[in-house]
Amino acid sequence: MKHLVLFISALAFTACFFQAKAQQVVATAGGYYESDNLSLSWTLGEPVIETFNNGDLILTQGFQQPYNFYLQQILNIPMGWSGVSSYLDPLHKGVDGIFAPYQNELIIMASMSGVYYPGQGINTLGNWDYHSGYQIKAEDDFQMSITGAKI
Repeated sequence: MKHLVLFISALAFTACFFQAKAQQVVATAGGYYESDNLSLSWTLGEPVIETFNNGDLILTQGFQQPYNFYLQQILNIPMGWSGVSSYLDPLHKGVDGIFAPYQNELIIMASMSGVYYPGQGINTLGNWDYHSGYQIKAEDDFQMSITGAKI
């Protein structure tokens, strides 16, 4: 009888201290960072437990995966002066990078707050602003592509 009581006590002790605990987020902290070439978001709390993948979508419990459902917009830029804007928030926002493949066709692009004039090495626009429209002057017709997230 003494051994049975000792065994049950040991079993109860083990059950109390070595039981599986439910995973949960322990903090509401986290953040978001974005640069021209990178976006990162995170949440403090629950560790990675499981990853599900069906080929098109990756879902990881406890850790945010990068958003990779980007769209592409084709813009037809005619020779001479015209206007341009986009319904996408570009993945890479720097106008010098966006227009790098079109340096021979683009003369100048301007908004109400800045100008991008690659022939003179001037870029006061910095990043593409999807809230803004731009005046653009092209040497020849060209077609450009912008990849980004839907606004």
